[in-house]
Amino acid sequence: MLEQVILIFSALATVAFAVTGVMAAWAKSMDLFGAVILAVVTSVGGGTIRDILLGIDPVFWISDPTLFYIALVAGLASFPIIRRIGEIRERWLAYIDACGLALFTIVGVSIAESVGAAAPIAIIMGMITGCGGGILRDVLADRVPYVFSSEIYATASLAGGAVFYLMPLRPGSYVVGFLAVLILRLLAIHKGWGLPSFGHRRDTR
Repeated sequence: MLEQVILIFSALATVAFAVTGVMAAWAKSMDLFGAVILAVVTSVGGGTIRDILLGIDPVFWISDPTLFYIALVAGLASFPIIRRIGEIRERWLAYIDACGLALFTIVGVSIAESVGAAAPIAIIMGMITGCGGGILRDVLADRVPYVFSSEIYATASLAGGAVFYLMPLRPGSYVVGFLAVLILRLLAIHKGWGLPSFGHRRDTR
């Protein structure tokens, strides 16, 4: 049952992040190839970094390419839809990205826990799984990654991952952990919550 929940969460997160990759490609006027590359990199990037750090060999999308194919199809399918819409608001990208962040955070914690990672490591692996793909997407699209802005992003992943880790492992805990990340991230978007930053401090060198 829990394996099925992880698979569902992984598939939904893959689709969500693939769509954000195509949306980022649209904002930079990329072609179909660029859009699909961003879709796939965003979807599998965080999990790839997680598996390398945990010593899982081969990484998940090589041992079982199902999620790779889902990302590929989602990228191809969303390209004409987003192209037809003709306007992508930054907030749409933030909302879909928040869903992917929440889903992949819980998947990352669960996988790290399954290979015997200690609590702090499992929670950090959840954050890496949730944030890694988005960082790669934004770097390739020449954008400042959400995780490096003042708005709460990685913190939401860490907090929700901790909530999930501390709960008894059952299907309902996945939903609670997901909602913890998602709600905190959405509140940060709407309320402008963030960590202290340097802002636009003038370079005095």
